[in-house]
Order: sequence, then C-alpha cells, then structure tokens
Amino acid sequence: MFIQPTQHNFYSQTRPHFVSMRGFTLVELIITVAIIAILASIALPAYQGSVLKAGRSDGKTSLLSAAQSMERCFTTTNAYDDPLCAAAIPGTSGEGKYTLAVASTPISFTITATPTGNQTGDTKCGSLTLDQAGRQGISGTGTVATCW
Repeated sequence: MFIQPTQHNFYSQTRPHFVSMRGFTLVELIITVAIIAILASIALPAYQGSVLKAGRSDGKTSLLSAAQSMERCFTTTNAYDDPLCAAAIPGTSGEGKYTLAVASTPISFTITATPTGNQTGDTKCGSLTLDQAGRQGISGTGTVATCW
C-alpha cells in the first residue's frame, strides 16, 4: 500500500491566496448608461401617450353618460334646453380629467369635455364633443377615428 506524503509549505499557509477580482471599467459603465438612456427615451413618450389615451376614456365615458341623461330628460320634458336637463350633467368627468359643458336648444345639444390637469397635454385630441345625433368631434390635431 502506497501513501502519498503530504506537502507542507509554510509560505503557502501563511499568505492567503488572492483571487483575481475584475470590476467594471469606465467604458463599460458609460455604454450601460447610454443603453439605459436610449431605452428610457423610447419608453417614456410611449408611456405618457398611454396615460393620455387612458385619460381620454374618462372623457368619452362621461360624454356618453351625459348624452344619455340629456335623452332621458328630453323624453320627460320634450326639450333639451330645459333647466333640469343641464342640471343633470356633472361639471367634471368621473376621474376629474375633463370638465363638462352643455350647449342646448329645444331640439339639439352639444356636450363638450375639455381636458384639465395633466390631460391638457393631449393635444392630439384636445376637447371632445358629442351631440344629440351621436356625432363625435375633437378640437385637436388628430382624427375623430383615432380619438374616439
């Protein structure tokens, strides 16, 4: 039976072995920061556009609800310009992103939702309108089809 002798090296036991550590270089850090900046410059406008689009649904929902209230009022009073009709319309949308205003005559009405607060940044659609015939409108630079 053969037994290997153990090697005792005094120098290797008293001095610890240093593991080679490698950190990030300045170039690697600059490249990483540049990539993050590029991604953020793409993602931030897309996110803001999504927030405005989601806020727009608040205005549309409020306009449709207000139009239903005007139609219910017309069936009882036979006129859209009855003071009870305008009183049934709230001054702001459900989430407060739009203010609502009604312009009415005995046979027609137009309800306008004007953006407030952060929603004023929605220049694509601007104010949303709805009339008694269900015609939808906008005051912004976009199209009715994309805003409604």
